Amino acid sequence: MILFALEFTHSVGVFAMQILINVVLPVFLVSGCVALLQPRLRLNGDTLARIGLLIFVPALTLRALLEADGAIGEMLRVTLAVIIVLVVLLALAELTSRWLHLGRPQRGALVSSVVLGNAGAFALPVLVFVYGDAALLPGMFHVILFNVLLLPLVSIYLAALQQASLGSALQRVARTPVVYAAIVGALVRLSGVTVPEPLLKAVDLVADGAVPLMLVLLGVQLAETFEGGLHFSRLPALAVLVSLRLVVAPLVALGAATLLGIEGVARVALVINAGMSTAILAGALARDYAADMPLATLGVLTTTVLALATTTLWLNWLL
Repeated sequence: MILFALEFTHSVGVFAMQILINVVLPVFLVSGCVALLQPRLRLNGDTLARIGLLIFVPALTLRALLEADGAIGEMLRVTLAVIIVLVVLLALAELTSRWLHLGRPQRGALVSSVVLGNAGAFALPVLVFVYGDAALLPGMFHVILFNVLLLPLVSIYLAALQQASLGSALQRVARTPVVYAAIVGALVRLSGVTVPEPLLKAVDLVADGAVPLMLVLLGVQLAETFEGGLHFSRLPALAVLVSLRLVVAPLVALGAATLLGIEGVARVALVINAGMSTAILAGALARDYAADMPLATLGVLTTTVLALATTTLWLNWLL
């Protein structure tokens, strides 16, 4: 029994170190360097956020849809499970934000940070590291759901929260290129049309820059957050954000997977994606929709650090 415990502890430690070195550390190296250099670089965070949302994220969405062979037809139960997780998280985030008497900016940052998990830059490398190529399909499918389902819905929520008008919110989201990228990608997949290679290469060039751009934006936001000082009034909201994102979300996903009979790699991918750190894009959305950007940035930073431990625990329990 003692020998088993020692072996288990060793395996957990090795796995955690590999995640730290291969996944988490690169994020902090890039964003940390940008944050340190920001006083000299003076990069415009608003411009970076809008470039990401209007150009790079749509390209990433389009590429994900074009490359996900058979994912749309095969993962309907996963889609339903993601919707269940989304509804539960939205309800809990709303209830807790009202309980904490948060204003609209903090409420918007809390909800978007809880709902938007890091399915691409964090979860996909972890899943591929564990399962190899078998994890590419379910992992990439979550990237598609993030861009096609979660991102527009969160954008509608933030716009409605900011403008108090559903019509205006829908109009603003309708002007977002990621919606049309998703529609075009889905139509191309369903019709079987062959996309010309020069166009595919152009999409790849832009899509490849999405994650680096978001890492640079995270660095800029970190510099602005710490420059403005850490306000203790944000700590209760941050604690709720971390709890919902890293603890409650994977538990809800596990329940949804059990209810819908999702097994194997798809089950693990669903739970791990649900329990991922807050997506860097949450900070970009918070900035673009006048939410509390420092809270969203702190959420990204805190959940990214803590997800090292929670992801390792979940994987060791699920495998």
